Amino acid sequence: PAGSILLFLTGQEEIDRACRMLDEQDREQEHEHAGRMTLEMIPLYGSLSAEAQARAFAAPRGERGVRKVIVATNIAETSVTVPDVKYVVDPGFVKQTTYNPERGMEAL
Repeated sequence: PAGSILLFLTGQEEIDRACRMLDEQDREQEHEHAGRMTLEMIPLYGSLSAEAQARAFAAPRGERGVRKVIVATNIAETSVTVPDVKYVVDPGFVKQTTYNPERGMEAL
C-alpha cells in the first residue's frame, strides 16, 4: 500500500549512514526487480537547513512508484507530524544524558 515510512534513529551520523545504506540497497534492488516501488531517502534532524527539512513534509518526487523514507531523530517523535506517513519504525534506541556524581559531570 502507498504511504511514507518514518524511521527513528538517535542522531545525525546514524541517520546519514542509514540513508546511504538504504539508498545503495534500493539501487541494487532496482536492477533486479523492474517495476517495483523505489525509495526516496529523506534525513530529518535539527542541523539541516529549513529547505532540507521541508522535503520531509513535501509530496514524494513527481514520479509514480516512489515511496518517501523519512529518517529522523527521535526528537521528531513528539514534536512533528509528517503527512502521508503510514508506517513507523522505532527501534527504541535513545541518547540520554546521565549525571555522574563522582565526576560531577553529565555524560551521553
